[in-house]
Amino acid sequence: AGNLRNSEIAGVRLSNINITGYYDASSVTATGNIGTVSVSGGFRNSSLTGDRLELRESLIRAGENLERIVTPLDISDLEVDVLGDISRGITATSIIRSNFNVANEIKSVTLTRDLRASQIIVGSVLIIIVGNNIQSSNITISGTFTTVIAGNRIANTTIAVTGPSGSIGTITAPNGISGAISATGPIGTVTTQADLTASITTTGPTGNVAALSAGRDLAITADISGNVASLTAGRHIG
Repeated sequence: AGNLRNSEIAGVRLSNINITGYYDASSVTATGNIGTVSVSGGFRNSSLTGDRLELRESLIRAGENLERIVTPLDISDLEVDVLGDISRGITATSIIRSNFNVANEIKSVTLTRDLRASQIIVGSVLIIIVGNNIQSSNITISGTFTTVIAGNRIANTTIAVTGPSGSIGTITAPNGISGAISATGPIGTVTTQADLTASITTTGPTGNVAALSAGRDLAITADISGNVASLTAGRHIG
């Protein structure tokens, strides 16, 4: 397999990058656009386990847009910095201990397993779909956040919409939601079939909440600047 290890690729514009092995402790940077980065063996940073003098950053940086990041395996210990969009989104098994800083839009994040111990800072994102857990992560959006779906649970995670016209559409996880959810505008629905144990905050004149729903306990700390249309709990509220 062809690995990219302890290497650097740099240019003004880079077209599609296809790696049949793994992407390890390497950097791909462009002052302009980058096409699709496709890595069959997943992303890692083995330099983190070596001597301090051997430490290298594992990085993708685009001065304009990045088309897509795709791997059938995990994205681990990766830094992604994009001044434009990730126009076709991110697809992987899991994202672990990684940071994504995207000035404009990520079209989608699609993971078959987990989002863990990671940070996503983005102008807007249409949809995040995670097959299992979103855990110990931070998702910060300046504008619109349409949908986040976890197939199992969302735990110890902060979801914050910070821009002046920001809003959250739907947050869903069947087996529990915990952490903090905040928006400078409205929040649509936050739904779980288990316990909802989170702080819910809205600010600004449009800070209404459509529905908070838990199949078991609804144990929230709320500071809502507008109205809450519906509170539903299968057992206890409070």
